[in-house]
Amino acid sequence: MPLRLILALALTVAGAAANAGEPKFAPMEAGLSSLSCTAYGKPSGKPARLTAARLREGDPAYVEFRQRPSRQWFPGHMYMVFGRLDAAGNPLTRHYIGLDPQHYLRDAHRSPDHSVASAVTPSGKDCRFPVINAYRVSLTATQYKRLLAKARAALAHPPRWSLNRYNCHNFAADLGSVAGLKPGGNVAVPSFAYFHAFIQANEPQR
Repeated sequence: MPLRLILALALTVAGAAANAGEPKFAPMEAGLSSLSCTAYGKPSGKPARLTAARLREGDPAYVEFRQRPSRQWFPGHMYMVFGRLDAAGNPLTRHYIGLDPQHYLRDAHRSPDHSVASAVTPSGKDCRFPVINAYRVSLTATQYKRLLAKARAALAHPPRWSLNRYNCHNFAADLGSVAGLKPGGNVAVPSFAYFHAFIQANEPQR
């Protein structure tokens, strides 16, 4: 094969990898405006210092698991930020999603399993409270499509929140399954404990 042709093919492949997270992927994210922090004065969201990461060069997207304090600090909350990556592996977009119980003290006693309605859109706490821990995992285009499908399904029909049956930790593990991530074990523990168990289950050599 002529050297000129080899060089042209190499440049084509490199260009495709470099542009993996570029605007051609933007239509995949249509209809996710409710998953932004625009209402809280942070339309682009905010970065977080990473506690752990699993990144592959050339992946066009990511999901980032975050842990923050709650108003009472204990037990805290776990949620996700996801979006596209640029050629250097930096986030181009940030969409926020998590399972947040609504009116737990008021409504839990009304259900036999003490479950309550939930919201998966970001709250002011997700957008403004400090991030205690963050774990980023890069995604292939196929994995990102699966994540977007799960996010849209949750937006259309938010799962009911239950302390012991399905809480923010279950929801995070469910979304993380698109990348083959394993759950972190007991979901009824405080978020700071579950978060580190989640990392340990998926990054045992860390």
